[in-house]
Amino acid sequence: MPFPFDGLASRVASRVESALGEHKFALWFGGAQGFAVDAASATLRVAVPHRMAADWIARHFQAELAEALKAEAGASLRLQVNVVVGTQPSAATASPAAAAPAAHARTQNPRPSRNAETDTSVVWRHRLDTFVVGLSNDLAFAAANRLSEKTGPAAHDGESFQTLFIHGGCGLGKTHLLQGICQRFAENNPGARVVYVTGEQFTNAYIEAVRHNTWGPFRTRFRHADLLAIDDVHFINASKKNTQQEFLHCLEAAGLSHTRIALASDSSPKQLHGFSDKLISLCMQGLVAEVRQPDAATRRALVESLGRRRGLSFLPVALEALCGACSGSVREIEGSLTRLHAMATMPGNLPGATATSGTPGWRGATHAVLEPVGMGLVLQLAQTQAPSRPAKPPKFDVILQVCCARFGAAPEQVKGRSKHRLVSMARACAVTLARELTAMSYPEIAMALGRDSHSTVITAHQRLQKQLTAGGPLDLAGLPADLTAAGLMDSLRQELRGR
Repeated sequence: MPFPFDGLASRVASRVESALGEHKFALWFGGAQGFAVDAASATLRVAVPHRMAADWIARHFQAELAEALKAEAGASLRLQVNVVVGTQPSAATASPAAAAPAAHARTQNPRPSRNAETDTSVVWRHRLDTFVVGLSNDLAFAAANRLSEKTGPAAHDGESFQTLFIHGGCGLGKTHLLQGICQRFAENNPGARVVYVTGEQFTNAYIEAVRHNTWGPFRTRFRHADLLAIDDVHFINASKKNTQQEFLHCLEAAGLSHTRIALASDSSPKQLHGFSDKLISLCMQGLVAEVRQPDAATRRALVESLGRRRGLSFLPVALEALCGACSGSVREIEGSLTRLHAMATMPGNLPGATATSGTPGWRGATHAVLEPVGMGLVLQLAQTQAPSRPAKPPKFDVILQVCCARFGAAPEQVKGRSKHRLVSMARACAVTLARELTAMSYPEIAMALGRDSHSTVITAHQRLQKQLTAGGPLDLAGLPADLTAAGLMDSLRQELRGR
């Protein structure tokens, strides 16, 4: 008598789900829709979306599968796990259900083409080999190179990490690093599944999955990539809690699948307000690297590098003046050089230009090789960028807030008597910046800090001045090891200018 196949697949799936639990079953099997019986070959086929899922099932859930199949079909059916990419299945494992219930599954999943798995809508505008490296970003750059290495045994040694979280202010190179990681990883691993989205795009994709009940494609995309890169993750914080919960589950599942994860945000993980403790912990489980305002040497390298892309070179005195004026973010430096290039190529400003037809310039355009930029053009640039009215000096409360945020201290601690090194440094920075950027006297600063006498305020100021003169690294816990007092003060000034 023929075996009754009707409903067999769903009954086996139900048994496996009961044995594993709903969450684990949905995570690795994607639901009961992947179970199907092929009557012609007397085989129960289980379709999974990713080779990692097939490997995991083979190592951890083979016994549960075989037991469920044996209970429902005895020795009448074979078991086969397929890896399905798009609509093309490829056999992954096959074993008799009763004769070998614990047989080890073998996977044969050739890498799909890059077009099948990588987001083809993304154009990598940035590469790691065009990133300008300096003391303000060298750790993040080294980590980006490490994360983008070729997959294999060397990628799983004790010095490796699976998650990289890059944070820093706007226009400092976070997107450049993330896109560079994606481009280099795809280049090193042909056919790899690379997903790059912003926090806003992730949120929109989640909303679409909810609206159209397309959880399968959504979760396959984000949970089973080889590299998952999400820019501006702080945007997810502004979304509903359900979106944040799904983001948490995606990171957990991607971690179990050995997916490499690159995240970027304006804030460090601990400052992602509204994120759950578990989500913050996941963001911090790998390497956390900060990108800071470029120091003087990095600004010089940036001006020279970005200038060369526009066909610009500089006389030494003009280069020094331009680097001093371009003290903001990389984006601000690019804006200044764009204006300078426009001024340099205006009729009347090209006395020594030599036509070089066919020479690719910025954004692929052809341009003339210009004479080195001198002080005249730099002064003209300074006039065009001069503010229409003088900026108001920052209030002391704002200075105190910026300094406290940098060292993770509370204003009450700085105003109190704490002698912790980070609190003392925050206090010294606030005093020094108040003296530099406001008209406050030492007694007025002391009063703002709740001090009866201004002698301690003077002492804090003098102590920081000695560190500025010495020029060595500060060696403070929680701050970059190479950060100097001058670099610290420069970054604090930049942040205050943006307030």
